[in-house]
Amino acid sequence: MLEGLSVARAGPEDFEDAAAFYRSVDRDLDRVASCDTILLARLAGDVVGAVALCFAERHLVLRTMVVREGLRGSGIGGALLDRCVEEIAARSCWLLGFGDLIAFYSRVGFAVVPEEEAPGPLRRRLAAYREHEPPGHSDSRGGFVVMRRPAADEA
Repeated sequence: MLEGLSVARAGPEDFEDAAAFYRSVDRDLDRVASCDTILLARLAGDVVGAVALCFAERHLVLRTMVVREGLRGSGIGGALLDRCVEEIAARSCWLLGFGDLIAFYSRVGFAVVPEEEAPGPLRRRLAAYREHEPPGHSDSRGGFVVMRRPAADEA
């Protein structure tokens, strides 16, 4: 992990930093505002990564994990994911991701599940992603996958 990297839950005083970071990486600010928990990775005080844990119709969903370009592969995403596990605790959690990230998420207990098992909000989001993505975008990343981390009493 990078020296000086910190990952913490964002408080109200961090919202502008989180919003500015998501804007800088072309992500939807509305998603951030509606989330229950935002985790920020900071290096020398600057936000270099973020992830959101939201509820979609009573289902906990890991969304919008992003690491600043040029710092990907440096351990920031892994640090964010480890902190997510602390926040998720014993609950079940879902995510939509790219196939090339299966191993990354699997290391903390997420597993690929059939799309038809996903909660309605995730199936609708997946359909929207597919409808609006640039041609071949997800194919270059191994396609879209639905993943779920079971609750502690299911494991």
